[in-house]
Amino acid sequence: MDENVKDKSLLWKSLCKGCEMGAELKSFVKSQILEINKGGLPVLARKLRRMIREVISVIVAPAILLFLFILRPFILIRVGSLRTDCIGHLALNYDLYLCERDAGLHPSCSFDIFFPNKIPVCNEQLVRMWKRRLPIHRSFYYVYRAINLCSGFEQHLIDTSSRDRYGILHGSKLQLSFTREEAETGNSALVEMGLVDIDYVCINARDKTYKETTTPKVDWSYHDYNNMDINTYIPAIESMVDIGYSVVRMGSIVKERCNISHPKFIDYATNGMRSGFLDIYLPSKCCFFISNGTGIDSVSRILRKPILYVNVVPLEYVFADDPQDLFIPKKLWMRSERRFMTFQEILESGVGRFLHTHLYEENNLEIVYNTPEEIEAATREMHMRLKGSWKTTEEDDELQKRFWLLFKPSFINRNFRSNIGTEFLRQNRDLLD
Repeated sequence: MDENVKDKSLLWKSLCKGCEMGAELKSFVKSQILEINKGGLPVLARKLRRMIREVISVIVAPAILLFLFILRPFILIRVGSLRTDCIGHLALNYDLYLCERDAGLHPSCSFDIFFPNKIPVCNEQLVRMWKRRLPIHRSFYYVYRAINLCSGFEQHLIDTSSRDRYGILHGSKLQLSFTREEAETGNSALVEMGLVDIDYVCINARDKTYKETTTPKVDWSYHDYNNMDINTYIPAIESMVDIGYSVVRMGSIVKERCNISHPKFIDYATNGMRSGFLDIYLPSKCCFFISNGTGIDSVSRILRKPILYVNVVPLEYVFADDPQDLFIPKKLWMRSERRFMTFQEILESGVGRFLHTHLYEENNLEIVYNTPEEIEAATREMHMRLKGSWKTTEEDDELQKRFWLLFKPSFINRNFRSNIGTEFLRQNRDLLD
């Protein structure tokens, strides 16, 4: 009797599972039909191309794997995805990969080739520059798919990261350069913008408009914790132009103009001059870049330009390896205890790795943005440090030391050479307790 009950229970579970799968399949088919009805022939053609590509990858997989296996004793063919969907990864991942190769951290006997993971790409100029340094071919997608269809071939995949997991970026050689023709084009644009032979600073403030516009089907609210208001930069901008800099506001698709009118301020993101080429060229010639850790500042990073990071969150993900860099973090207000989390609490609790907005909300934490005054003070400090005129006291040095002793090396950061803003630390020394 018990066995009959057990068999009936298993049968019922199987039927339920089958119904669930059927419902999922029905929902999937329905959604595909709706998309095709809405988008017409272009959407149908795109879906057919994707289906054909997947079928081909399965058909040719055995031959590809056999070929890789035969060649393995002589040469290790490795394939990697070129992250063309996101400029931050497109910049950092492959700069770090080449630095790692130079340091002997990849197999010396391997032949590595990449394929673009998305068409169209986020920045054609950057891809063009990488093609001068890396073998890149779209057809190697099929090799990549074949490798992923079978276990035991993981050594044929290239592992890249946007984090300096070996602590080697600082001091590494420049991996990218402009051709003579590109440099001439870029310099002509600088003349047109009034920036030739002028010291200028690039700024960028991340908002959600770009992602929501370019990929509207994705719910980007999970990343709201990292947004900021461009107008909080105004005192910093005014401070820089008073010193003698020009200031260029970077960005592609932005929420709003910056509410400042000055002949030395260029709202490049909204003035109609923006291009994929200048998105790369302008950061390559700036004195330093001010940003909150969004994709475009990675271009300055791989071109070895100093960066001031403001409104940094999560704390543990700050880029900390370059002694030229400076940063100030957002603070976290504990609503239940009506106080700010200390730096030690943030790092030891795991909050320092929160990469989703809902995690802060679920832990009853309010994210407190840097004030315009804090950003302006950090900007002045950045300028003075780069000019060699910044002076610290013994107390300032002790506060810096106490702050960095809270961090432990991990895959996120191996070395801690950057500085947290001195004035910010002076005003928030209680967060070190």
